[in-house]
Amino acid sequence: MKANSSTGYALLAVGIVILLFTFYQAYTIFNELMTGTFPLLATQGSGAAQQAASQNVSVQQIVGNAVSSALSGLHINTYATIIILLIVLELFASIGYKFAKIGVETLKAVPENQADKKQKS
Repeated sequence: MKANSSTGYALLAVGIVILLFTFYQAYTIFNELMTGTFPLLATQGSGAAQQAASQNVSVQQIVGNAVSSALSGLHINTYATIIILLIVLELFASIGYKFAKIGVETLKAVPENQADKKQKS
């Protein structure tokens, strides 16, 4: 029975972590959309001109520029990109929910098995 309870707690923890990560990413995307700093909405110049303008370039800016240039080459509408991001976030949220639900169901099943053993003895 101890294996079932530890498995249940592990699944519950994994599900909650996935859900929290998903909510954080959704908040980040929403915040970027509202402030206008979303990579596809922001005005974009050439990557070399941006790097020359600022001497203090962070890894996040480099990755953002690379993603923006890669996505701009796909000719996907900005709104279509946002919808794709929301679908991916919904997929992550459903996976986290399923993990948490299975963990809770596993934890609920443990006391029932222990009560059945007590009645049989």
